[in-house]
Amino acid sequence: KRSNFFDIIFILCLIFIVSFFGIGVYAKPYTGFSEEENRVLAAMPEFSFGSLFSGKLFKDIGNFYADKIPSRGLMIRAKALCELSLGKKENNSVIFSDNGRMADRGYYGDLTILKQNIEHMEELKNNGAILALIPRSADIYFGGEGSARICAVAGDMPLFDVLSDTGRGAYYYTDHHLDSDGAFAVYRYIMEELGKVPLSQDDFQLTVMSDSFLGTAYSKGGLLPITADRIKAWRYSGDNDISVKCSDVGCGIDSLYASYELYNKDKYRYFLGGNHGILTVRGADKEEREQLFIIKDSFANSVIPLLARHFDLTVWDPRYSSTPPDIPSDNVTTVLLCGIDTLATVKGFLN
Repeated sequence: KRSNFFDIIFILCLIFIVSFFGIGVYAKPYTGFSEEENRVLAAMPEFSFGSLFSGKLFKDIGNFYADKIPSRGLMIRAKALCELSLGKKENNSVIFSDNGRMADRGYYGDLTILKQNIEHMEELKNNGAILALIPRSADIYFGGEGSARICAVAGDMPLFDVLSDTGRGAYYYTDHHLDSDGAFAVYRYIMEELGKVPLSQDDFQLTVMSDSFLGTAYSKGGLLPITADRIKAWRYSGDNDISVKCSDVGCGIDSLYASYELYNKDKYRYFLGGNHGILTVRGADKEEREQLFIIKDSFANSVIPLLARHFDLTVWDPRYSSTPPDIPSDNVTTVLLCGIDTLATVKGFLN
């Protein structure tokens, strides 16, 4: 058989590509967590005959390869450019708008987990809890059939209208979390639900902590650098003196803010130093204050410093601690403060 020069070059290129990515998947260290995408990476699944015959094993292996493949970020960006060049407004489930806003649509084929968590949420409500269920920015700004299905299962979400009416928007342009306007709107809503008078924005000092925040929607969507978000905090006199204690192993956070996180990729971790299983927040003046028990996910992190001006807090994130904390008193109001994405994806979040 004859083979010419270009055939040989083509075969060598294929061998290099297959070898580079095939070996690279195993040579690349497994970090367990992606700072770029702010999520846990898939691990190599354990073999079982049940997962083999159900097809789950090969699906999990595919996820493992997709997360560990070398130059993953570069390929995501290359795909985004191809999608945009075709006139599409979405890549890797992240939607883009003409004004620079982006949101992770996130597709849930099965809403069983959401239904189960919503049932438990209603039980909390029937027992006097304050519910602050935060919709996804994709549902507010982009809508669509998937959003309609999620909102139908979630039922009444007062914060949907509250956050829709918040100024220029309630979420970061490049991230799924609430920005300073959104956090203040949620704080005001919770205070009113508690029968309290919320402070006005003039009672705080809105401080820009960083102007170079590029969040998870930016990283997942794969766009080239655009105008970054600003991390703003509602600061007030004495907020540095509020005591924060964390029960996590190796936790070093002792205040409401972690300035060192502003030098890292995920600058949203400035609030509370990120996510923790159990936190206790106590006022600096040692006077006994009303107490709140907060069940939360990361959406609460930017709201808690505002609530800490009024209340002592016991904060529990069931994703990081399976055992709820001891409540210091019977006279405590429970507040569920989390995003609908958590209720749709974390099985047994409110069990």
